Amino acid sequence: KSLLLMGLVIIVVVAVLFINWKAGVVALIPNLFPVIILFGVMGYVGISLDTGTAMVAVIALGICVDDTVHFMTRYHHNTRNRSDTAAALEDTVLDESEPVITTSLALMAGFLTFSLSSFTPIEYFGLLSAMVILVALLTTFVITPLLLSYVELVTMWDMLSLKLQAQVVNDCPLFRDLSAWQIKQAILASEVKQCRRGESIIEQGIIGDEMYVILEGSVSVKIRQESGSVITVSEIDEGGLFGEIALVSKIPRTAAVIAAKDCRLLTLRWESIERFARFHTRTASRLFKNLASIVGSRLTRLENLTVLRDEYSGAVNRNILQELIDLEIRKSQRFQEPVTFICFTIHLSRQAEKFNDLISHLSLRIRNETRYIDVYGRWGDRRFVIVLTRTEEAAGKEVGARIERMLAAEIVESRLAGDYKMTVWSYDGKAPELEFKARMEQILNAPAS
Repeated sequence: KSLLLMGLVIIVVVAVLFINWKAGVVALIPNLFPVIILFGVMGYVGISLDTGTAMVAVIALGICVDDTVHFMTRYHHNTRNRSDTAAALEDTVLDESEPVITTSLALMAGFLTFSLSSFTPIEYFGLLSAMVILVALLTTFVITPLLLSYVELVTMWDMLSLKLQAQVVNDCPLFRDLSAWQIKQAILASEVKQCRRGESIIEQGIIGDEMYVILEGSVSVKIRQESGSVITVSEIDEGGLFGEIALVSKIPRTAAVIAAKDCRLLTLRWESIERFARFHTRTASRLFKNLASIVGSRLTRLENLTVLRDEYSGAVNRNILQELIDLEIRKSQRFQEPVTFICFTIHLSRQAEKFNDLISHLSLRIRNETRYIDVYGRWGDRRFVIVLTRTEEAAGKEVGARIERMLAAEIVESRLAGDYKMTVWSYDGKAPELEFKARMEQILNAPAS
């Protein structure tokens, strides 16, 4: 009864500590083995099971389980932010060898003093207890590491102390349809990386094999062009992710990623994902489904962005233009710098060849009227947008007036029946973003005729 009660208590306590019933079994098995050896030796030598020897198993079990729990705790500490379990086990054995061996030898010496007693039950008690501790010492470094290689350890304190931003739980596409508890399990089973503001996370052109989820902070995605200029193409906040293409296909990074603020990043590699899948099958299957959806969406997006510029006008396509507009709005909010937009729609009789020739000519003239840092994009068949960065509305209207006069002259010269419509507006970074975007959508998507 005492052995059964002790075993049940060990399983329950350790299982609660590590939130895994398998961890309780792992803690018990290495300490049951010495007890089995104990009763085997007693039966072989002929030592009877009396009041004194009956206490050996329970007392020794209670003492020896301490070493196992210490070993498991150290292993859990070494596996945090690491995916190489073999290296973690090796480090654990090295870290725990000195304290476990010294305490075991001290306990053996203490129990061996009972062997000097002239009272036989006490003598047997001391000898058998010392033998059980010696066997437990061996099992701690042989059986325990073997069992731990099949168990993932996460403590209750880890789960309760891990705080997640609402954006990570609600907005991260990788964690879609997962509970907060499952998200914490996935995070604690992977590597978490801390990055200081301005620190480089990904270098353009380098082959990588990991993806990142932003738990805290934000990052900037930058592309270095052949000319040497660097362009910020997007900023990703908490709950966002990047690098997923490199995770599934080891290809050179197409952009550099730099920490815009102090960041805490979840780093996912296949080793950590596969290890997580061994112990959390259902959660992993949902992660795999979400990851496939993310990669498929990104590949589709890349296909849509393959043709970056229109063949006739040289203007960036609508998808690129939308991203650049969003980027300029965020930059305007951050640096309190104005940005001005010019939208013009050309109404001409439908003569495709002449129309395209006119668009090519007009676009060349428009690029001469704008700066290198300005953006010229095609929003639709006959609608174009110019983004004048760091430009007040008054200056933007001057540029618009020059383009307006040029358009009028060119349309007359083309001898095509038609007209044009132009709208100029600006954003100073202070107005509500949603209100401004609603107005912009109304302008950009207004009927062309």
